[in-house]
Amino acid sequence: MIKVFCHSTGADDARLTLQLIKYASAQSNGMKSDNSEDPVVAGTDGIKLRTEKMIPDQLYHCIYENKVFLFFKDEDGMLNCYEVGDPLAVNEIAQNPSHLEEILQKYADHKVQK
Repeated sequence: MIKVFCHSTGADDARLTLQLIKYASAQSNGMKSDNSEDPVVAGTDGIKLRTEKMIPDQLYHCIYENKVFLFFKDEDGMLNCYEVGDPLAVNEIAQNPSHLEEILQKYADHKVQK
């Protein structure tokens, strides 16, 4: 298990998010904070990752401290982490976690057009 302490790094750049969406074409998998068997668990003490339970190239996410954190393990076993801090995107993802990729695509397209 890996415990992640995330800080704002400006990682919600629209182009990075767009690349992530294109790369992680597997169906997104929202994690609940109360299931200890999930690969990604957000709790009061931070985000815990169980990378051994992650399916390569599958997108996982959680909401922590009013941000969406995106994780995927690539085919080489490298863990990738991205942060989305846009309050509108976070709220929409929280309400519709099964539409994660479509929501990210919408906000990425909007930011690129600006």
